[in-house]
Amino acid sequence: GYINSVNDPVSMYLPEYFTNCTDSIKKTITIKHLLTHKSGLINIDKHLDFINNNDWVNFILRAPLTSKPGEVFDYNTANTHILSAVITKVTHKNALEFAKDKLFNPLGIRNVKWQCDPVGNSFGGANLFMSVDDLAKIGYLILKDGNWHGKQIINKRWLNDSFKCYHHWIYDYNYGYLWYTKEYEDENNKKKYLVKEAAGTGGQRIYIIPQFDMVIAVVSDTDFSRDKSYFLNYMIGKYILPSVSDK
Repeated sequence: GYINSVNDPVSMYLPEYFTNCTDSIKKTITIKHLLTHKSGLINIDKHLDFINNNDWVNFILRAPLTSKPGEVFDYNTANTHILSAVITKVTHKNALEFAKDKLFNPLGIRNVKWQCDPVGNSFGGANLFMSVDDLAKIGYLILKDGNWHGKQIINKRWLNDSFKCYHHWIYDYNYGYLWYTKEYEDENNKKKYLVKEAAGTGGQRIYIIPQFDMVIAVVSDTDFSRDKSYFLNYMIGKYILPSVSDK
C-alpha cells in the first residue's frame, strides 16, 4: 500500500531529485523499469566512483541515461539502489528496518547486517549479510507462495508477477522482478525442472524447485578475481536433480 503501482514514475516518490531535471525522458522511469533492469540509468557496477559520492541516489539520477527507459535490459545495481531509496522515502524506514518489520522478524531471522549509503539508504542489490539457514527460510517462504506457517507474509499475486519473464537472458535464464527462473535439465533422464533462483555475487544462492518441494541455499567465500560460482549451477543438473526421485 505504500506504492500505488509498479507503473508509477520514480519521480512521483523521489521528486526532490527531479526538480531541476531537464531530461523529460528520465522522468518516465517507472518502478517496473527498476525491477526489470530496463531503466537506462548509469550502470554503477561499471562506474564504481559512485562509492565516493555523498549521495549515491543523486549520483545515479543526475548521470545521463544510457538508453531510453523500457528498451534495453542492463543488469545494474543502480536500479535496486533507487528501489531501496523509494522504500526509505515511502515507509520512513530504510530497507533493512522495513524488512526486519515485515519479513525478517516474522521468519525468525535475527542476525542480519546490511550496508547503508552515506544518507542511510540500505545498499540496494548488495552487501546484505545473513546465514545460510536464513537464506533457506526465505527460499522456503517462496516455495510456499509467500505463506509462513499459515500466515501470508508476501502477497501471492506479487510473487506470481515476480516470476514472470520480462527478459530472456543469457544461458536460458528468464528474469522477473529481481528473481531468475530457468529449466534445469537432469543429466541422467534429460527431464527438465523449473527452478526459481536468487543469485548473489560470488556464489550466494537460493534455488527453489517446486516439483520436488525443495529449497537449496548456498553461501560462498569467493575470490572475486577468480569467481567460479557458476559451478553451483552445474551441480543442479549433474548431481542434485539426478539424486532426487520424483515419485
